Amino acid sequence: MRRSLIEKRHRRPTLAALALALLSCQGVDPTAGIRVDLACETDLDCEHDDPCVAMRCVEAECVEAPLPVGTPGVEDFDGDTICDARDTDDDNDGLEDMADQCPRGAQGWISTPQTDHDADGCADHGEDDDDDDDGVADGYDACPLSLTPGWRAEASTDRDGDGCEDGVDTQDTDLDGLLDGADACPDDPFRWVASSLSDHDGDGCRDVDVDDDDDNDGVLDDEDACPLGAVGWGSSSQTDYDGDGCRDTDEDRDDDNDGVLDPNDSCRQGDAHWYANAITDHEGDGCQDGFEDADNDNDGVSNDADRCPEGAVGWRSDISTDHDRDGCRDEDEDIDDDNDDIIDPEDACPRGAIHWGSSPLTDHDADGCHDTSEDADDDDDGIADLLDLCALGDLNWRATPETDHDGDGCQDAGEDQDDDSDGRLDVEDDCPLGAVGWSSALRSLDFDGDGCRDADEDDDDDNDAVADAADACPEGAINWGGRPGLDYDGDGCRDGDEDADDDNDGRLDVDDLCILGEIGWPSHDPNFDFDQDGCRDEAPDDPEAGEDADDDNDGVDDLYDCAPKDPTVYPGALEICDDLDNNCDERVDEGLRRRWYIDADQDGFGDPRPSADDDEIINPLLSCVQPLNYVTDNTDCDDQDDMFNRSCPVDQNANDGFYPLIFQFGISDPSLGEDTCTGSGSVDVNHLADPQIVGDTNCNFAGSLSFLNPVTVSVTGNLDGDPNQVTDGWLDAEQFRSPWTGGFSGGVLRGQFIHTHTFAGFSVDFVGTLIGARQ
Repeated sequence: MRRSLIEKRHRRPTLAALALALLSCQGVDPTAGIRVDLACETDLDCEHDDPCVAMRCVEAECVEAPLPVGTPGVEDFDGDTICDARDTDDDNDGLEDMADQCPRGAQGWISTPQTDHDADGCADHGEDDDDDDDGVADGYDACPLSLTPGWRAEASTDRDGDGCEDGVDTQDTDLDGLLDGADACPDDPFRWVASSLSDHDGDGCRDVDVDDDDDNDGVLDDEDACPLGAVGWGSSSQTDYDGDGCRDTDEDRDDDNDGVLDPNDSCRQGDAHWYANAITDHEGDGCQDGFEDADNDNDGVSNDADRCPEGAVGWRSDISTDHDRDGCRDEDEDIDDDNDDIIDPEDACPRGAIHWGSSPLTDHDADGCHDTSEDADDDDDGIADLLDLCALGDLNWRATPETDHDGDGCQDAGEDQDDDSDGRLDVEDDCPLGAVGWSSALRSLDFDGDGCRDADEDDDDDNDAVADAADACPEGAINWGGRPGLDYDGDGCRDGDEDADDDNDGRLDVDDLCILGEIGWPSHDPNFDFDQDGCRDEAPDDPEAGEDADDDNDGVDDLYDCAPKDPTVYPGALEICDDLDNNCDERVDEGLRRRWYIDADQDGFGDPRPSADDDEIINPLLSCVQPLNYVTDNTDCDDQDDMFNRSCPVDQNANDGFYPLIFQFGISDPSLGEDTCTGSGSVDVNHLADPQIVGDTNCNFAGSLSFLNPVTVSVTGNLDGDPNQVTDGWLDAEQFRSPWTGGFSGGVLRGQFIHTHTFAGFSVDFVGTLIGARQ
């Protein structure tokens, strides 16, 4: 906690401290034990006032001994091993306690002008709340480090009470924020803040009550139209034409004070002793009428040539505003802008050719537009003369789709005999108000010549009473429709000469046994007409719906035919070897098929063994004819060798047979990890031959190694010898070749191999097994 000003001023050194200080001055170390030559009998005879030592009576003499710090009453505030009672600088700040107002204050600092401005022993930062000891706390002191430390702030020395000594610490007497040298009012008013809001010209004189020329332009505020205007200039006839205190170049928008702003004043520095109004300045241009202004309405036409000299203002006469240049504005003053004797509200060319008169010879429709040069529609029907077949026709009508269907400029009601201009008079036209701009005389456009365009108006181009969308002959014979018996299927094609398929079943009448049969079914689809005779077969779910009772034309009614859609199958037919029940007796090829056996070695003797799970070989096989590589004999003991048929050598150990194999391959390498894969193969073991095991696999091991298919294993050795005899062989594949060994054990062919191979600098060990059980 900081010591208060009162605490610092009232603290005084103790008597003990003065005594210790005196001893120090005499060169006596108050902390050393000394012998005092005083006679004593007990310790009570050695009483003393020094709290830093203990007095004892030793051999009738009083002897003092320093007391250790920590003994009750013995303190060492700054830890310098000198008892505070004898220490002249308890806080070790370089200032003796007698002059230190904070004798036991902050430690670890030394009192200097920079750390202790008033040299009172209290650190400015942290302890001293009045660094210059002027009686004004630092928090309220505008000069906390006064130039003359120790002075006292009083009314006579600090008039504004800001903690700054008048005449010494500041040059702003009235405390307005402006130094006295630049202050036109240095003493008054007192204690205010000069700013752009309170002192416009920054002269130190407060605008509200002291300064009578706030902008310092030489014009007093009472007479100044811009009292807070630009600063740093003087009003004169060259800078302020009307002397109103507003600078002409940037402040005064009416330099001659005539009521017209300079941007709008054509005489901005004219007569300064008048005021512009509707009587003195008609157009308000800042030039006084009758004296300065020769064009009172400022329309560009001089007063002596202007038919409206005091007319509308704010415009200029030119071809766009005053067509006839008479000085009267067209939009509101001139009712005949082109002087053609037709007033503008009735004039279709109000700003047309000028100085001519409208008449029936020059203006047929009296619209104010000269027919020969201006009017492109002389009869005012809305159709330009170049396109108007009746350019000087009826008046007082407008061509619209209702009054002039073809837009030719001739009124349909009285002038036009062909309203749609299709070349066919309205009295003969079935579409008198139809499409425009085509010729009905062209057969390609109007097939039946009825005045209706086939492409978009006529939905029955041949007028046969069948709409084109449903008419198979939309441009057939004309005007025949609507009579019974002429169009059986209603397709718009006349049966007698146009329609070759009257019932529309997809079969021409010349090949159709049911010409006028059921309509609109697909005869060419065998599901509907098996014998393609044009008569619809009976429906499976509705026998009465069809037309044909014998769908396959085999002479037997479908109701009694076991195969109504097969002409070779019917009751009473001859049974032939075709895997069918030809005579409908529920038996197939009875008495015609034989049993055949496979002859694989083609020695004329068949294999008696039944076929295994092989979709390609069926043994025996029932067939009416001899299949390829099949015979009727079944006595071959070895159908894989044409040297043996009814007599075969004996298999001593029953090893011969077909062995499906499983290939298992593995790889183990620290750089590639471990991986396995499995393939399959087969071998047909024969005791007279060295068989080959054929396998198939595709192994992709860890890293980049691969083991591609197929895999072929060659087997050598006596397979029909000792069951413990070892069989060996070679296992081949791309980038891989390894010998293996094995043999038969319990009817199972087994083998194994180990192989080391180098791939891309890596030495890899492969381990594999072969396992196959005989079937």
